[in-house]
Amino acid sequence: MKDSNQMKKIVLALFIIMVGSLAIGGSLLAIFTPRGVGGEGHNTNLWSLKSNLGTGYEHKIDQEEIITITDISNITISTVSVPIRLYVVEGTGELKAHYHGSVQTNGTPPELEVKQSGNEIVVKENRSQKINVGFNFENLSMDIYLPKQYQNELSLYSISGEVVMDELQLREIEAETVSGKISLDGAILERGFFKSTSGKIEINHYSGELMGETVSGHVAVELTDLEDEIAINSISGEINVVLPSDSSFELTAKSTSGKITNDFPMTINGKSKSNTLEGIVGKGEHNLELKTISGDINIGY
Repeated sequence: MKDSNQMKKIVLALFIIMVGSLAIGGSLLAIFTPRGVGGEGHNTNLWSLKSNLGTGYEHKIDQEEIITITDISNITISTVSVPIRLYVVEGTGELKAHYHGSVQTNGTPPELEVKQSGNEIVVKENRSQKINVGFNFENLSMDIYLPKQYQNELSLYSISGEVVMDELQLREIEAETVSGKISLDGAILERGFFKSTSGKIEINHYSGELMGETVSGHVAVELTDLEDEIAINSISGEINVVLPSDSSFELTAKSTSGKITNDFPMTINGKSKSNTLEGIVGKGEHNLELKTISGDINIGY
């Protein structure tokens, strides 16, 4: 009797293995079978299986929108998982957005949306709210061509894509990512705010007031001149600041678990502490505040 029961269990196990193998084999065949199976437009059972599994189809995307910037005081650009690259161009009074690349999905592919509301322009991805279960792949970019004469406010947001900018001259900029690098090379601003939850902030040849925040990421800033307040905070990341050699500032630098180095001759305020450096360089004309919980702080020229 025991042998009979054991044999039944073995047979049942083999049957389950066989069914599972057939299911996996059919799935793989559906995924890797060329699209033309069964002739053009012929819907075979294999492709029905592919659609149900959510492997989707590849869509080529190449969309452009152009809009005038006359009387515009704010431009907002946002993406979900697509890098934003901003280019400053001469000789045009129009903003151009170029959304391009490819995406494989079983749902509706994303689209470029550009609209104006009053004195604001909004550029964004328009994505379906439907949740697609399966393998979805994309390789997309959002390129923004900003006229040089636009010098008002600019906001850029990306959830999981980098933000890359250069040669900006604006009143104010705000750039924020959840998981992506922020890179800026060349800027003259009245005010800049940069925030990354999990990504590096790298700013070079910068002039103007600057505020930077990261949760998990390094911050590297190089200033062409120091004429305004600089405040940088990081929870887990190194802070590196390079200033002109003739800079005049009052420094507050604090690192809970990291070292602090400073290349400038400084008059120390109060007693020196291992995790805090406070003092005056030159006449102490501008505030430089650098704080991190876990990471080194380096100030140089």
